[in-house]
Amino acid sequence: MAECEDQLRTGNRVDSDAPYLNVFLSGLLGSVGRFDEAGELTRLAYTHDPYDEFKIRDMLRMFEFEGEKDEARELYQKGVRWFPGYKPMFFRNRLYGLIERADFPAMQRLEQEIGVKDLIPGYTSSSVLVAAVKAKSIAAARRACPDTEAFLLTLRCMLVLSSLGDQDGAYAIADKLYLRRVGRTPAETERIWLDDPERSGGTEFITSPAAAPMRRDPRYLQLAERTGLLAYWRTGRAPDFCRKKPEPICRTLLKRG
Repeated sequence: MAECEDQLRTGNRVDSDAPYLNVFLSGLLGSVGRFDEAGELTRLAYTHDPYDEFKIRDMLRMFEFEGEKDEARELYQKGVRWFPGYKPMFFRNRLYGLIERADFPAMQRLEQEIGVKDLIPGYTSSSVLVAAVKAKSIAAARRACPDTEAFLLTLRCMLVLSSLGDQDGAYAIADKLYLRRVGRTPAETERIWLDDPERSGGTEFITSPAAAPMRRDPRYLQLAERTGLLAYWRTGRAPDFCRKKPEPICRTLLKRG
């Protein structure tokens, strides 16, 4: 991850007008928990080309993450008018932004805004999760979270269970979503990435504000290690949650040697 970041920054210095370098760099920085800088790069990339469907996608996610709901709604309406075939992608990324800040009532409002007929096929409403959170009921959350391959539901369930204090349930899901991406040797690590580049769920969800309860559990260190996050952070590139108001785990995460 650190080498990839260095390469992208070198590319930006060589050609600051390259159309997608900021997109790629923003995605990488989000995945390692550096959301402030990722947001700046997303805005820069979008401003450079506001009619690119993938930059619209990223901007929608950033708007929702930062709580700019009116801007997200307006851009979504433009996006689906210009690119109707990308409606599921635009919805999914708005949802991702809300997941990253664990705003479950806003997820329910988004679903109502989009309408049932326009949601992704097989999509599960957030209503039962919202009810579990309001009731502060782990049992209700568990009933709403069956063992499923549906990524969007599984992801929301992981964070709901964690927010309610069921770290065992949250980490049982994390163990399925985030498989080992770091091998015993550099060659083995490279082989893992080449054979299965989508091996794990997006790490931005476990580095986001939504995952703060998970980070209070000692198992987070193992999660960070097997996903490659730990090695990245120990190069001296701290995530946002270890910068302004460092979380308790940060001393361990950033410890070198």
